[in-house]
Amino acid sequence: MSPDKIDEDELRRYIEYLQSKLATEGVADLFNCENVKEWANGKVNSLEDFLSQYPSEVAASLKNTLINDINGFTPRTQFDIPFARYVFQPILDNVAAIAQQLGYRLRLPLRIENSTDVSITPASRPSQDNHLIFAGVGTSSFCNAWAKVYAAIFMEIVLGPKIKSLKYRGNKQLDSVESGTLGLAAKLCAYYATYSTLLFFGEIIEPSENNEIRLQLLSAMETFVIAHEYAHCFLDENTPVVQSNADREKEIELENKCDLIAFRICCSYGEAVKNVPAISGAGAILFFNSLALSERVHNILFEKDHRSESGHPDPVKRIEYLVSLSKEKAIAAKNLDIVEPYLNDVLSICQRLNTFISDLFKLYQSQK
Repeated sequence: MSPDKIDEDELRRYIEYLQSKLATEGVADLFNCENVKEWANGKVNSLEDFLSQYPSEVAASLKNTLINDINGFTPRTQFDIPFARYVFQPILDNVAAIAQQLGYRLRLPLRIENSTDVSITPASRPSQDNHLIFAGVGTSSFCNAWAKVYAAIFMEIVLGPKIKSLKYRGNKQLDSVESGTLGLAAKLCAYYATYSTLLFFGEIIEPSENNEIRLQLLSAMETFVIAHEYAHCFLDENTPVVQSNADREKEIELENKCDLIAFRICCSYGEAVKNVPAISGAGAILFFNSLALSERVHNILFEKDHRSESGHPDPVKRIEYLVSLSKEKAIAAKNLDIVEPYLNDVLSICQRLNTFISDLFKLYQSQK
C-alpha cells in the first residue's frame, strides 16, 4: 500500500472520529447513506412538483441529474451523506477562489465534510496537515427556513398591504406583513429554542414569486458561514497563538477577525453575481438576527441564558460590527447613499420582527 493511501486512510479515520464526537444524540439514522438514498427516491413526486416551474426539458434534466447523483454517491465515512458536499462544496470552492484573490490563500489542503451536529453552527478543524470544515443539514435547514421568512417579508412589503396591518399589544405595526409569516417566524424560534435545530421542523411552502429573493438570501447566508470557517483555517496558519488562546477576549477578537474576512469574501462574491444581500452584508446580518431571536425566545421560555452555553460572541454585537463594516465599505466605494437606505430597511425589519416575537413569548409566559 502506498504512503499516500495510508495517509488518506488515516485522515478518513480521523474525520470519522470527529464526526462521532460531533454527532447529535438520537439522530444516527439520519447519517446512514442508504437510508438517505431511499428517502430521496421516495421524494421524486415532490421534486417533480417543485421543478414544474421550469421548462419540461430542463426539469427532466435536473431531476435525472439529482437522482443519479444521489444514487451514485459513495460515502467517504460511515457518517457521510450526499447533501453536505452537494450543498457546501460549490460554496467552499467559490469562497476559496475569492479568498485567494483577496490575499487569504491557504498553504494546506482544505476539505468539506458532513457535520453530524444538526444545530446551526458549522465547525472548522485546522491542523498542521489538513484543514477540515464540517457543515451539514443543520446549517442548511436553518438558513433555508429563515431565508423563506425574510423573503416573504420583503415581498409583502414590496407588493404593498394585502391584508389588514397586524398589531400586537400596542406595539408598532409590521406594515403589510401577513400574520402567517409572523406566525411562521415565531414557530421557528420556539422550535429552535426547544430542540436546537430546525432540521425536523417540516416543509415550508413558499410562493414561486419569492424564489429569487429567497435564493439570494440563502446564498448570502451560507456563503458567509462557510467563509467564516475558512477564515478560521487561514488565521490558524498565520496566527496560531491567537487561535489556541482560551481567553474570552481573545476568542471574541478571533471571531471578529473571522467575520471581517468572511464579510470581505461575501462582498466580493456578491459583486460577482449581483447578490445585494451578500454585497451589503444583509445576508450575514439576517443570519445572526435569526440566531439572536431564537436565543431570546429560549431565554424567555426556559429562563436560562443561552449565551452561557456558547463559546461564540453575542450575535447582536456581531450584527453591529457587520453594519459598521458595511457602512465603512460603502463610504470607501462612494455608494453610501445606496447602501445605507437598504441596510436601514433590513435593520428596521429586524427590530420590528424582534419586538413582535419577544412580546409574544413574554405574554405567553405571563399567562402560564
